[in-house]
Amino acid sequence: MGTGVVVARGKVITNCHVTKDAERIQLVQEGIQWDVTATAPDMYHDLCLLTVSGLNLPPIKIGSANKLTVGDEVAAAGFAFGGRAHFSQGKIHGLYAFDNSRVVRTSAQFSPGDSGGALIDREGNL
Repeated sequence: MGTGVVVARGKVITNCHVTKDAERIQLVQEGIQWDVTATAPDMYHDLCLLTVSGLNLPPIKIGSANKLTVGDEVAAAGFAFGGRAHFSQGKIHGLYAFDNSRVVRTSAQFSPGDSGGALIDREGNL
């Protein structure tokens, strides 16, 4: 069980470790269930793009880690234990180059079940 973030119509991103051993993947929100019809895993980066037919939720705005600086305020968001929304505020403590991308180290905490959730900047960008 984990969290995902809508990044486009019918597309949700999560961590691959959330879905890798699943025989069936479902997205659940407020009692409504959708079956995941396809996955595009990137195990190296632990990111899994899910295709969810019939999902018409608005996507989050996607920012750029290149615009973040150490000390910026951020919030971690997820659905701990698959049910209750969980938010944690923190700051960027480090930015590291990794495989042509950036790794963000933050003091915002994730709880069990929050894997795959969002790290959001002050403008509401993923």
